[in-house]
Amino acid sequence: MSKKTGILIFKVLMSLGILGYLFFTAWKTNQFQDLSLEDLNWGWLGVAILLCLTAHVISYLRWRIMVRALDIPFSVFDAVRIGFIGSFFNLFAFGVVGGDSLRAFYVTRQVKHRVPEAIASVLADRLIGMMTMFSFASVAFLVADIPSGPNVANPNKMAALIAFCRLIVVVTIVGYLLLFALLLTPRVTKTKSYKRVTHLPKVGPVFKRFFNVLIVYRRKLPAIGFCFLLSSVCVVCFAGSIFSVALAITNTHPSLGQHFIITPIAMTANAIPLPGGIGGMELAYDFLYQAFAGENTNQRGIVIAFTFRFVLLVTSAVGAIAWFLNRRTIDQIGEASDSSGSPL
Repeated sequence: MSKKTGILIFKVLMSLGILGYLFFTAWKTNQFQDLSLEDLNWGWLGVAILLCLTAHVISYLRWRIMVRALDIPFSVFDAVRIGFIGSFFNLFAFGVVGGDSLRAFYVTRQVKHRVPEAIASVLADRLIGMMTMFSFASVAFLVADIPSGPNVANPNKMAALIAFCRLIVVVTIVGYLLLFALLLTPRVTKTKSYKRVTHLPKVGPVFKRFFNVLIVYRRKLPAIGFCFLLSSVCVVCFAGSIFSVALAITNTHPSLGQHFIITPIAMTANAIPLPGGIGGMELAYDFLYQAFAGENTNQRGIVIAFTFRFVLLVTSAVGAIAWFLNRRTIDQIGEASDSSGSPL
């Protein structure tokens, strides 16, 4: 058995173990027994799916702006199409082709001599998404109504959440300081450290091309700012989607403002390197909903997490259709990824 196969088996077992634990916990706390199909508000569930689809489309348009800023030809149709297919691959973790690898390889098919730029566009898009999520979590933590005292059913978990949110605030501030330093410092390429790194064998030229991408983005600050705006809309849509799922299932749930803390943390947990992120996001929801639970709150955090996973599955169905219609192209990209390794 190869090392790659062993790692994949370990990840699958981890996801199954987490899901098994959550199912047992939900069953023991009657989260499933207390819920029936008659209790579901299908209207709110439809709103959740619509908001989730909107968030995905906006994120793909944001990625297109990051690619076009590098003067790489890329149509809106291709951005949405490949974006959905990438999300489909991310969710199910098919084969060796990750969603980000798929997106980067597709762009390099348009301009084969600009591989570092294509990879950088994906990384920059991810960075903007993470920075925006952390920003929302930080602002929500500072202004939202955080339960305390007798209003908290799990004070230890709330204390851990508050400590983690404070860490997020620090990381967000440091992240923006580094970002501004990189984007607004014009003479970085003149420093001895930069010249020393760029003259390293093999690594140096690649680093130089990546940094040249940063210089290009520095000249396109209005486009970068617009991407942050689109990313903010994505976070609002995702938070609204998860809140709509909560409204569809139960009348006792954290507020919309508190979901701006829950959503970034849970969506970040979904990026944990497990197959499709399955298990990490659900575990985060269980913890976060328990932390925000009041004394008289009937918590269904695990069921809400599973339902939102269903919403993501419905969204991925669009990617499945796009993948089926473009199987030949995707298979070619997959063969390239398998032979040369993931570019990310």
